[in-house]
Amino acid sequence: MGLISMGLAAVSSTIKDQTLEVFECGSMPEGVLMQPASKVQRTGSNKGTENVITDGSVFNVARNQCAILVENGRVHDLVIGDESTEGQYRYDSAVEPSLLSGGFDNLKPVLRQVLDRFTAGGQSKNVMRLCYINLQEIRGNKIGLGNVPFRDSEFQITVKVQGFGMYSFQIKNPVAFFENVCNDPEKVVEKEELTAQMKSELIAAMQPALGRIAAQGISYDMLINYPTQMAEELNKELSAKWEQLRGVVMVSLALESVTVDEDSAAKISKLQEARALGSNAAIAGGRLVGAQANAMEAAASNTAGAMTGFMGMGMAGGNNAAAGGIDLIRQAGMQAQPQESQDAKSSWKCSCGTENSGKFCSNCGSPRPVSSEWFCTSCGTKNSGNFCSGCGAKRP
Repeated sequence: MGLISMGLAAVSSTIKDQTLEVFECGSMPEGVLMQPASKVQRTGSNKGTENVITDGSVFNVARNQCAILVENGRVHDLVIGDESTEGQYRYDSAVEPSLLSGGFDNLKPVLRQVLDRFTAGGQSKNVMRLCYINLQEIRGNKIGLGNVPFRDSEFQITVKVQGFGMYSFQIKNPVAFFENVCNDPEKVVEKEELTAQMKSELIAAMQPALGRIAAQGISYDMLINYPTQMAEELNKELSAKWEQLRGVVMVSLALESVTVDEDSAAKISKLQEARALGSNAAIAGGRLVGAQANAMEAAASNTAGAMTGFMGMGMAGGNNAAAGGIDLIRQAGMQAQPQESQDAKSSWKCSCGTENSGKFCSNCGSPRPVSSEWFCTSCGTKNSGNFCSGCGAKRP
């Protein structure tokens, strides 16, 4: 009841000398997760039917395929095709299950359970059926997010994230997939039968997964740059339902757009404006001047008379107080901007090399040199002589 690998040289002679059927899967159409084996050749008198494999039958296994022998709805034997296990195999009812899983080391506990069934049940006389499971990455699965709460690390507020994108998944445990999802070796299973349920579970897992992403200090508008981390967090959240139950894992998640709802966008806009006003006094002053100008225009056009409008402005805070506030903000803005100190402007360097700011050198006592350049007080022209070259005025 097991499988024997056949070398290419031995296959042709075996097919000629023995009575058998030959089965294969061929290339699985895109989106097909499982399909029954197809008989491609029959010689002799074996009574095999479509996807029923009898003693001595040969079947092919390609890379990224899993050929499964099924007995009474349970996996009896399997071959997972990779670079070391792909090829042709012969079913021998006198041999115990070989369970060729290739490099799938994580399947060892599952394979031990399958082997225990054989040991406990002994040689079976039941019909064996053959089917194939697709182990390739299944791409192009759409996902949409709607109003998922997310704690934004930049502004420390909770926003509601919206977005859409694509995800891909892969069958990593074909035994669990067959027994818990399909359980019918004669059925063709397409991804649409599974992705509708997976989509609902994925959206439900998005909030706790994004919560762990937010704890890493990532803001909502940066989520689109962390697809690998999001896929890892979603796999942690979906492990029980996807990997353990169905043998499926998420491979990648790519969000094409991430935004927030209108209320969240309005909150962020106000916080950004407040941050700009708080960090730049000049901007804050301009904002206040603009607000007062708008208030004065509204007062002047008041239907009850301009004086009534201005009285309202006075009640709201007082024109003088507002003007004083504007002056303070302007002064703060001027102080915030880097400017050259008066001392720096009036400093001079003596011939002895000493930097001074007074009229005489603090080191040698030499008087501060008189600059030969001067500006005319009448026309502002820069001059070097005793009379202005622009208007003829005498140097003061």
